[in-house]
Amino acid sequence: MRLGILNEFTGSEKYYIAACEELGIEYEVIDVISTKWMERIKNSGCDGFLVRPSYAKQVWNNMYDEKLYFINKILKKPIYPSFDACYIYEDKKRMAYWLEAHDFPYVKTYVFYKKEEALNFLNSVNYPLVFKPNTGSAALGIKFIEGKNEGLKLVNKIFTKWRFFNLGYTKWKKTKYKFSYPIMDDKQHNFIIFQDKVDVKVEWRIIKIGESYFGHQKLEKNGFHSGSDSVGWIDPPKAQIC
Repeated sequence: MRLGILNEFTGSEKYYIAACEELGIEYEVIDVISTKWMERIKNSGCDGFLVRPSYAKQVWNNMYDEKLYFINKILKKPIYPSFDACYIYEDKKRMAYWLEAHDFPYVKTYVFYKKEEALNFLNSVNYPLVFKPNTGSAALGIKFIEGKNEGLKLVNKIFTKWRFFNLGYTKWKKTKYKFSYPIMDDKQHNFIIFQDKVDVKVEWRIIKIGESYFGHQKLEKNGFHSGSDSVGWIDPPKAQIC
């Protein structure tokens, strides 16, 4: 067996490389970001491909969705994880649609592509709300909206005015040195996501591999569980999982 490992903007393919080397599996790293990606996929001779879509910026996420579609659906090459799993990975809009389509219980999420609908929503909803950018992890860019005026400022930033002017929403990245900088090349334009604010006492992170479950608590820090870097190593409640 020979596996192809697709590279990624932040270098996360290194984990697949380490796993293949530990297990003695033959592999080839393929530069899927390059303009010659299709040629390299066709000529690789690999039995399947290990992938991890980029999540830090929307344009990176979109690139992977485009290319994985052609690799898996058109060229009929096996990929892992599946295309369906990758399609909703770290994309809050798609995840909300997927949960609603499958009738999963989830925090009510509102996605607006019409400015007028977003404004009407802000006039009638109960506060506080949560605003979330579509991509990003570790609570990056998330804001608690305590009242209508805060929501209006975000809507006016994100939606185009006068048919040409749009500031867009800019996320700010925190560093370990306690200062932040703007991510200027990942602005969000012309759609906005709000969620109901739910007080969460405990958050569990659960992974299912085959018939095995792995999980731990994600502890809260500064009002967020995501990005807290605080883990509670406690057995998950088995009755709720099953």
